[in-house]
Amino acid sequence: MNCAYLYGQILIYLACSERCLDIACPLRPLRPDSCSRNSFARIMSLSGRGYPTIVSVVQGIYRNDYFECGNLKCISYRKVCDLVDDCGDNSDELICSNNFQCGGGNFIYKSKKCDGFYDCDDRSDECNLDCGRSIISGLCLKISAWALGVLSITFNVVTLCRLLSTSFSITSFAFINKVFRLAISFGDLLVGIYLLMISVFDSVVIGEKYCKNSLSWLSSNYCAFLGILSTFGSNISLYSMALLSILRVFH
Repeated sequence: MNCAYLYGQILIYLACSERCLDIACPLRPLRPDSCSRNSFARIMSLSGRGYPTIVSVVQGIYRNDYFECGNLKCISYRKVCDLVDDCGDNSDELICSNNFQCGGGNFIYKSKKCDGFYDCDDRSDECNLDCGRSIISGLCLKISAWALGVLSITFNVVTLCRLLSTSFSITSFAFINKVFRLAISFGDLLVGIYLLMISVFDSVVIGEKYCKNSLSWLSSNYCAFLGILSTFGSNISLYSMALLSILRVFH
């Protein structure tokens, strides 16, 4: 079964019963010198497989359900893989594959990694190579933004130059028709500039730093300017095209 989203004593039981497909049993046999940092009374014994081990006596109860940490401290089975550093050296959590360790050292549920929300104080659950957050998400969108930006600027500059180089007709319809065509090309040019600039910011200026600096970017003047540029250009193009279509219908 898939145990990636189980924690604590349930996970330990299933993993050590070989019922988990993706998680091995994290427990190790106790040695005679194990748990040397614990204060409970220890009794030497033999395990069911015949190797030397220890049994603790706590309030008259004999126990052997311990996990030995990397610092020789022992904790109860139920405290292993529970997202809490009970050992003090993270060894009871680092062996587990059902969690994610933040840059600050604390652990969060594996399901909270790359879920679009910052659960780590340093945002490492979202700002990592697996999540890949950037201004423009996805390689296809990045390539499309670059290509459309360059093509839009090139073709609309050529179109504007051609329209401006020809003389304006004295007839009212021809004049209005040319003005609307100029407006459409100008609006598309602004959108092309926006696409090219946002691609430059995404790939060159900000790049991989976007995730941790996303709030600064979204509140920056650059982002505000690009938003205005995109909105202004698309509205000019859209309304000019709509008005030109209406004019041609009734002419």
